[in-house]
Amino acid sequence: MYKHLTSEERHYIAIGIKQGMPKNKIAQHLNRSHSTIIREIKRNTDKRGYRYNQADGFAQQRHQAKSKFIKLTIECKRLIDNCLNLDWSPEQICGWLNSRDLCINMNNHQNAIFHQLDNFIKHSHSFAMTIFHKITHSAKLVILLIIPTYAKVSSNNITQLHHESIYRYLLKDKANGGLLYQHLKHQGRSYRKCYGYAHNHTGIPNRVDIDQRPEAVNNREVFGHWEADTIIGKTHKGAIVTLDERISKLRLAYPLNSKHKNGVSAAINTLLQPVKNFVHSITYDNGKEFAGHGQINKSIDCKSYFAKPYHSWERGQNEDANGLLRQYFPKTMSLINITYDEVKIAIDKLNSRPRKCLGFKTPYQVFFERTGIDDRQLGVVHL
Repeated sequence: MYKHLTSEERHYIAIGIKQGMPKNKIAQHLNRSHSTIIREIKRNTDKRGYRYNQADGFAQQRHQAKSKFIKLTIECKRLIDNCLNLDWSPEQICGWLNSRDLCINMNNHQNAIFHQLDNFIKHSHSFAMTIFHKITHSAKLVILLIIPTYAKVSSNNITQLHHESIYRYLLKDKANGGLLYQHLKHQGRSYRKCYGYAHNHTGIPNRVDIDQRPEAVNNREVFGHWEADTIIGKTHKGAIVTLDERISKLRLAYPLNSKHKNGVSAAINTLLQPVKNFVHSITYDNGKEFAGHGQINKSIDCKSYFAKPYHSWERGQNEDANGLLRQYFPKTMSLINITYDEVKIAIDKLNSRPRKCLGFKTPYQVFFERTGIDDRQLGVVHL
């Protein structure tokens, strides 16, 4: 049975290091494995070296922090279930809560209300979701999270929810026949860069290469620069035009039955009209559907750039977001005749997910902080 290192053993390790004793000899003397000694030294060494009293303190801190992870109560599981049903990842759920030093504190009255809300959503799911996707992002968080009350914990008694706890909960739920695991993002094929021969003739008039895009845009120092692409349905039937703001990670999208340049240009123009004051440039893929970019530049008063052929990673954010959208519109699905409302529900979910790169804020939050425009104002007039 494994036992933690004692203070005496750490004292001997410190002496052995000072005398230049090989680590395997220290391990033999203490009757410990070589890897245990290596790990102990690596975890507890700072700029001043390995000191046994400090190593004891570090070990005690880790033990105390480990003991403060939240045990998943019934109420906590219900909250996690709600977040998973919005397709938040375990890391996003934990990050959102822990970044605000929040813990769950439900009394019996609140628990009864939460139970009633569960039943309402269970028996009126389509109606509830219809209402849910029409209200503001802030109101969504209130509906999702206000039923359980949250109290800040004192700084010397921080309680944390770890994403591994949620993964264990999901594994147990799956073993019992549950379906919560289906809300996790599926692992697709590994991505690799596609190297090929660049064509000089793209069929795009007035094409400006991405090399001419300012460094301030490349480094995400300036707000209001976007990336554009399309995702295609099964057997190339139907498409969805996608737009992503590079700093806030906000995503906009519109469905089309074809990729003709006129329809694509009209869709982009329609999506960006409500935020045209915050559109300085758009970086496109080299598809011929973007040949009408000049019309967009005039209407929105912005510039356009194009990634190099076969260099989709130059629009990495947009490509990644397309992968997330595929969770709702897989490649095996025809995109003919899907509605804007269907796409908007999926987009609302993506924009309402807390993002680690945004300090566990959501794209809707960051975009509103920058522009004063909330998600209700991002709705479009149907083409």
